[in-house]
Amino acid sequence: MGNSTPDPVTGSKGGLPGLAVRRPVTMLMLFLSLMVVGGVAWHGIPLKLLPEGVDPPFLYVWLSYPNASPVENMEQICMPVEELLWTVKNVKRIRSRSRDNGSGILIEFTQAVDMDAAYLAVRDRLERVRPDLPDDLRYIYLWRYSEEDEPILYFTVSITGNYKDPYRLVTEEVVKKLERIDGIAKVEVRGGNEKMIRIEFILDRLKAHNVDIAGLMRELRQADFAVAGGRVDEGDHELLVRANGRISSLEELADLPIKGASLRLGDVADISYSEPRVSWVERVGGREAIEIAVYKTSDANTIDLSHQLIKEVDRIAELPHMGGMKFDILFDQGEYIIQSLENLQEAGIWGALFAVIVLFLFLRRLRMTLFITLAIPLSLLTTIICLYFMGWSLNVITLSGLMICVGLVVDNAIVVVESIHTTRQQGLTHQQAAIAGAHEVALAITLATLTTMVVFLPLMLMSGDRMLAFFLKRVGMPVVFALSASLMAALLFIPLAVHRFAISGRSQEPALIKRGAYKIERLVRWVLNHRADTFLIMTLLMASIAIPMQKVVSTDQEESNINDLRFALRFPMYYNMEAVDSTMSYYEAQLYDRSEQYNIKTVVTGFRRGFGRIHVFMNPEKERLWFLQGIRRIAHRLGLLKSSQMNRREMVKDLKEWLKPPPDVNMYTSWQTGQRDENSVRVRIYGEDTRKLLDIADEVKRRLTTISGILSVDVDLESSVDEVQIRFDRDKTSRYSVDPFQTSTGLLSLMRGVRLPEIRMDGYEINAVAELREEDRTTLAQVMNLPVNGGRGEVIRMDDVADIGYGRGLGQITRENRRTRLSIKITTTEDDLHKLSKSIDASLAGLVLPPGYEWNKGERFASIEEAGRERNQVWLLALMFVFLVMGALFESFLLPWCVIITIPFSFFGVWWFLWITGTQFGLMAGIGVIILIGVVVNNAIVLVDRVNMLRESGMERNEALAVASRQRFRPIAMTALTTIMGLAPMAVGDASLVGIPYAPMGRAIIGGMLTATISTPIIVPLAYSLIDDFRLWMKRYFISYRSKLHTAGSNHEG
Repeated sequence: MGNSTPDPVTGSKGGLPGLAVRRPVTMLMLFLSLMVVGGVAWHGIPLKLLPEGVDPPFLYVWLSYPNASPVENMEQICMPVEELLWTVKNVKRIRSRSRDNGSGILIEFTQAVDMDAAYLAVRDRLERVRPDLPDDLRYIYLWRYSEEDEPILYFTVSITGNYKDPYRLVTEEVVKKLERIDGIAKVEVRGGNEKMIRIEFILDRLKAHNVDIAGLMRELRQADFAVAGGRVDEGDHELLVRANGRISSLEELADLPIKGASLRLGDVADISYSEPRVSWVERVGGREAIEIAVYKTSDANTIDLSHQLIKEVDRIAELPHMGGMKFDILFDQGEYIIQSLENLQEAGIWGALFAVIVLFLFLRRLRMTLFITLAIPLSLLTTIICLYFMGWSLNVITLSGLMICVGLVVDNAIVVVESIHTTRQQGLTHQQAAIAGAHEVALAITLATLTTMVVFLPLMLMSGDRMLAFFLKRVGMPVVFALSASLMAALLFIPLAVHRFAISGRSQEPALIKRGAYKIERLVRWVLNHRADTFLIMTLLMASIAIPMQKVVSTDQEESNINDLRFALRFPMYYNMEAVDSTMSYYEAQLYDRSEQYNIKTVVTGFRRGFGRIHVFMNPEKERLWFLQGIRRIAHRLGLLKSSQMNRREMVKDLKEWLKPPPDVNMYTSWQTGQRDENSVRVRIYGEDTRKLLDIADEVKRRLTTISGILSVDVDLESSVDEVQIRFDRDKTSRYSVDPFQTSTGLLSLMRGVRLPEIRMDGYEINAVAELREEDRTTLAQVMNLPVNGGRGEVIRMDDVADIGYGRGLGQITRENRRTRLSIKITTTEDDLHKLSKSIDASLAGLVLPPGYEWNKGERFASIEEAGRERNQVWLLALMFVFLVMGALFESFLLPWCVIITIPFSFFGVWWFLWITGTQFGLMAGIGVIILIGVVVNNAIVLVDRVNMLRESGMERNEALAVASRQRFRPIAMTALTTIMGLAPMAVGDASLVGIPYAPMGRAIIGGMLTATISTPIIVPLAYSLIDDFRLWMKRYFISYRSKLHTAGSNHEG
């Protein structure tokens, strides 16, 4: 029977199964080739944390200009740069933030931009605008994301001993030695006070010698510190004589002439090689520390290099003269990669083991079970080969795709082995049964495989977010490769294996399975005889989905299992360094008092005036098997298990209760992603005039405070600062020919200090800074008495042309697309952002704004709405692709609807299962639903295909539906359970994607599979019978219609 039927794909006798059975040596060579190439690929494929090629459409520009006001940074730096950046092609949005230490500009491009060209264009614009920026703006940073921007090793060096120059010691003994290791791109040092050459001007001496401050600071910024020889007159010209050499000592620097040959730099300034005044404090474990981040080159092996670095750091720490320094490894990317891959591998192995156990329980034949299990290593090894030759790496993204496949790749083999076994019991020989059984279900499993594969097309190709599309492609392609390989294994290797290692005798089907099959048959017969009642029941069940949909929390932030916490504080400017230090010390002490219950490893603290950050590192939890993690979690939730140590979620809850900022201090927490304050959202107001924005913000704040669940509403500009304003008199500056800009620039440079060219001493390039002595900066009235050179050569005082004023300045100015933006921060207890969004809309309804002003709910709500729209489009496209594939293979417009009807009932299981398990609906759950669309239809396809076969053999429709449901009960139950059990470790364990757990994705797929499997024997026969009746009615209608037309034509002719 099977030998006489041509395969619809190949056209050959028996199709691919026939070819495989007739050419066993060819199949053996193919199998061995896969083993050999797979072994090469397995040992050669690189292991990385994240996939290479990530290229987000963003560039960031940082213009460092410390100790200037935000207004000054905005007007003199930010706005000129912004204007020129808008001339770059494909710019979508430009956001800037000006503070007292500089301006940062974030450039967002359209999704289709070529980032290489964009980077070169932005760099060109920065070079063009450079002459228009202040002379003492020395540093402009242009940052573009790269895989190499993530440190491979991050550690701290705590200073516990007494060292003369600890920064230099760390630089020489640690940094430079690590930089010499092959594969290291750079080593960054953060924290610590690096000694530098300090030129501290003495105010009284500057006044006594009538030194022009603006001219002096300008000359120092432009100096190259060659050794000076003095000045000589030659005719009408005065010449400067310089020796051929550079300054190499403090004495030579002090002897540098600044006003003729008589006045030297040392006459008006103290010059020393010392630590600057403390502007940034770094502590680890309450002790002064230096942070070190090590970065690798793109071609270096992360794991090998990480091990080499750890050995080198351990060796350095053992050196005798490093005994007063404590080394703490806080992040090791190599270890993190190994741990992440091991977690995923463990979940995959357990999933495969469960699939094998399920198969054996159903089949009760070890040999048949092993035949089916063969599909797992073959499919995964083929996928590794494909990834290797594509130049991809094995990372947490691609490995997650493999983990999803573990329970899916056996589905085709199950159906083939089941069909061969059934055909063999009909009396055919082993060879005939192997060919006919596999060929009989070839169309069904091909269709099922294609429907699962095509759902990844909208994920990979049609996402509006290039970053999301990039990562989903890395998840989807391994799934596509594995499913394709599983189809080939089911049609080639499985029939040959069953034929060559034939199973004698009839297997004893488990009594439970046999009873279940006959009960399903009776249920289908009842459904077909009570179609109206069944339709009503199923409709009511689908309507109940509204209950969990309202209760399941939708979020843009997945609950994380990363092992650290971060929070930052922004202080008002009336907090001096002592006040900031006191506040940060208080939080450090509170955390260390709870170190045992929080399981804290160490606390890294960094702060300066106005800002502080705390990074809490926890000890890693004990390694537990995934099911022990699940049992422990359930027991803990039921109160059966108590521990002296809190888990991460409990720690966050406890922190929220006592971690309150002082008055006027803003705290930004990010318990989950490390990048955003997850307890708050922001309303944005846009306009030109800051004062009008503040007036509008007062009204918006009043309205928002009426919303239930709102803890606080804060306007960003409420953290304004006191500032001194120097006001020049235009008449006086004109009378004395004084340049206000040059004069104020020189004065501000003197006050805040200015970086000078590096000076080479004792073989080292040493930074230099020129500034006014700290004790001379306490009284601004003294500074106003400094001399200023007029245009006509006379010497005047600063207070002759300017006076001092005081006012309230802005602590930070934010602009977006050339307009000032004011943010209103809403801190809330509401977790459901959709509900909160509606409340904000209701409270601000009727708000009237002046022309040119507008408001929105900020990027967080916009991204959620955009993600929701895109998710719905992807779901719709996935359904369309599934329909198109089934329509083409079934050669029918109506039959695909019998299969697609199972998808809504899988959504029923998704929402109820998420609600029962207390799981939020976020990105991972959404991806799970998309994958589910392509998986749940497989069982329905197998069932419909069998119904069509029975009807073609002459069986009546309802009888065919009942018999097919009984015959396909075992393969449907097996495929569903292997998929569910294969995903169980993912749904219960702690496997994660860079801290974001896979559990919501696993739970979404499992919930949908459960209800789809249960409902398929009910919904598919019901839909099939209704659609078939509709087809017959349409057929009768058109026959009747044509008959009437024919009769009417005959009468007309008569």
